[in-house]
Amino acid sequence: MPADVTLATPFGEKTVADVAPGKSAYQAFAVRATSVPAGTATVTGSAVLDGEPVTTEHEVAYDAATCG
Repeated sequence: MPADVTLATPFGEKTVADVAPGKSAYQAFAVRATSVPAGTATVTGSAVLDGEPVTTEHEVAYDAATCG
């Protein structure tokens, strides 16, 4: 069953619809800065299982990063 996957960060939010089992969804957000502080991204997956809507949410920490 395909799922809708949403990635939410302080830098933006993106939903990818109908991600097939075993496949991936990817999103990069332009932060327009030379560094970002450590933070948290929220990943939400939604699908219909046996006719019932199912949603799961995970908070994922990421490290601070600099570039340049």
